[in-house]
Amino acid sequence: MNVENVEALKESLKKKGFGESLNQALEENISAGEPDFTLEHIVEVKSDEVGYRLHFRNDEGRDKTYFNSFDTAILKSPDLRGIREHNFAADKMITAMEAYRMVKYGELVAVNKDLYNKEGQKYNVWLSIDVNGPKDEYNNYPVNSYHENYYKKHPFILADVLSNMPVPVKELETPGQRADIEKALKKANLPAVTMFIGGKEVNGFLSVDPKLGRINLLDSKMQIIDLQEQQRAQVVTKNTEQVQGEDVKKKTWPDRKQGKVNWPARPKGMKP
Repeated sequence: MNVENVEALKESLKKKGFGESLNQALEENISAGEPDFTLEHIVEVKSDEVGYRLHFRNDEGRDKTYFNSFDTAILKSPDLRGIREHNFAADKMITAMEAYRMVKYGELVAVNKDLYNKEGQKYNVWLSIDVNGPKDEYNNYPVNSYHENYYKKHPFILADVLSNMPVPVKELETPGQRADIEKALKKANLPAVTMFIGGKEVNGFLSVDPKLGRINLLDSKMQIIDLQEQQRAQVVTKNTEQVQGEDVKKKTWPDRKQGKVNWPARPKGMKP
């Protein structure tokens, strides 16, 4: 057994979030000498049952085993009907939890990775999967890939977008908070935030859209908030109040250039 190769595989599993629970099974399968083998790993993520099937290939001539890919399947979920599954190449550097979120939330999330081409040149790319699209012959969903060259004419710098949101967001008021949100978005997360829209606090989420190079605001039901519709509704309401002669005191829309929004105190709780 190639000890160095085995240790490298164990480290790869650990980095992808599988821990050390598969190490013994990995060694046993390598020792058995089968040309191909799979390892299975089932976990619970909140209310979801998630299964992983890891695919390995033995090269007897080189006494080396390769970790090729892993299937990610949401086996049971109150939010989904039936099983939802997709295969991820191991060399794309996508972790187990990132894969789970990509399968569950589809194009609402994406991962941002630095990868290398065949010539060894590094490039940056956004990746997402379209869980509403047709599956291919290998039972995989369409994959959206946005290479750094995609943004040459219209740069998409996530940190800059987070610093210039169309509405105030409580969790983006300091550089440290923005850095945390940026990191989360790049790992296929939907960060929970508190927004100030139409003079009211609105709880929701942030969603990255690499295709359009923007960040979408989602409501508590994970539906995209149409700010133009919100503004039109405010105009209609204002005109109606003027016609009726009602003396209604409205909250002033915060001027983001003059300072922070004075958010009301809220009880402390667990971080999302």
